[in-house]
Parts: sequence; C-alpha cells; structure tokens
Amino acid sequence: MNSGYQGITPTDVFLGIGAILVGVLVSRVWFELMIVLFKINDNLQALRDSKE
Repeated sequence: MNSGYQGITPTDVFLGIGAILVGVLVSRVWFELMIVLFKINDNLQALRDSKE
C-alpha cells in the first residue's frame, strides 16, 4: 500500500521551478499591460487638454 509521505521527487522540483517561471512571466505581462494602459490614459488626457 502506497500511503503517507513519499518524499520530493525530481518531477516535483521541476514542476515547482516551472510554476515559479510561469508566475514571473504572467506577472510581468500583467504589469506591462498596466503600464501601457496608464500611458494610453495620459495620452488621451493630453489630447483632451489640447482640444480645450
């Protein structure tokens, strides 16, 4: 019967490293998107102010 603690396998290590890398990549894309949206907002405000 296979029950209880089985230890950390190399697969677990690689999955952990992969999860960290994916998390870093997803957060980088999210923050870059936020920067782009704020720059678009700044440009739209400047355009609106120049029309007034």
